[in-house]
Amino acid sequence: MPDVSLDYAVLRGAVTNLEYVAKQFEASGDTASAAAAATGHQHLSGRVQEFADNWDDTRGRFRRAAEDLAKSIDEIRDAFETFDDEAASH
Repeated sequence: MPDVSLDYAVLRGAVTNLEYVAKQFEASGDTASAAAAATGHQHLSGRVQEFADNWDDTRGRFRRAAEDLAKSIDEIRDAFETFDDEAASH
């Protein structure tokens, strides 16, 4: 069986980066409503608001995907570290 080599620091870094991405999606909030109101044109305002509503939904899906991936990577790292520790103690 071939050896498996994982760099735990790289996996921790991936988790940290994904958590940061998720926080940025969460923090970006709703700024489009103000932009829609500032357009000064009812039809354009409606289109900007429609885009913002769709983006809110998409942003939420991206945030959840980043959180889920971070959790999965962290669980994989933890499982391999536990296995390494147990194998080393035998």
